[in-house]
Amino acid sequence: MAASPNPPACWPGKLQPHRAGFFPTTKRSPQSARRAIAEAIAKLLADPECRIRMGQAARCRIVENYSTDKVVDRYESLFQEACSQ
Repeated sequence: MAASPNPPACWPGKLQPHRAGFFPTTKRSPQSARRAIAEAIAKLLADPECRIRMGQAARCRIVENYSTDKVVDRYESLFQEACSQ
């Protein structure tokens, strides 16, 4: 499986369904949730390019939003705000 030559650009904000994963849009019964998960897995198994794109997009989001530097900055801001009150 070859990686895509054009990795996705990182994006800020909320997760976008079908970009870095599959997300149910409504509340589901346990049976329909299992069916939706099975369908998503089947789609990923059948489409290697989709797996690569989603994996790259998910990694990009993690690096942009949850790297050590980003998390430390958020905690510092939180502690400074808490201490100033």
